[in-house]
Amino acid sequence: MKKLILIGLASTCLTVLYGLNNPVKANEVKAAWLSAGASPGGSLSAALGARKGMLGIEIGAVATSVPSGTLDYPVPHANFTSQGRYSGSAYGADVLAFANLDRTGNFSVYAGPGLYAQNSIEVARSNVTGWYYANSTSTNVVVAGSAGLRVKISPTVEIGASYHTIRGIQGSVGIRF
Repeated sequence: MKKLILIGLASTCLTVLYGLNNPVKANEVKAAWLSAGASPGGSLSAALGARKGMLGIEIGAVATSVPSGTLDYPVPHANFTSQGRYSGSAYGADVLAFANLDRTGNFSVYAGPGLYAQNSIEVARSNVTGWYYANSTSTNVVVAGSAGLRVKISPTVEIGASYHTIRGIQGSVGIRF
């Protein structure tokens, strides 16, 4: 985990330093986008992002990945089998640093760290009924990292692809102002 955080911070610093020396005026690019994808656990994930110049922010969420029909309370008896811990829903935000790869601003890379509140759920299955229960839950603050590429495909539309340590692989569509 420490290596991942260090890689994220290093890539953010390099992105900012490259952007400072880039001949494209950083204040020229203003955009907003919607991202969707799948988390590493296979759950649906989404984010809403915005950028002005070299800085941006993305607010994201991941749906829970517990078995379908899991009841939201502990098993009411002692005859159960633990199914392990599952990642629950996660919500948070990322700060992004952008760098344009060409003079026209059509290609941009970005990276940045973020903080997410993520639920962890211990799921148990009743040996009597076969039903799943959320036997215990906890919420943790998790440091995240993301990196991606954005491509301008028309004067007002851009698309992107990214990877996020919590939200997973994402595709996005955005507008430029």
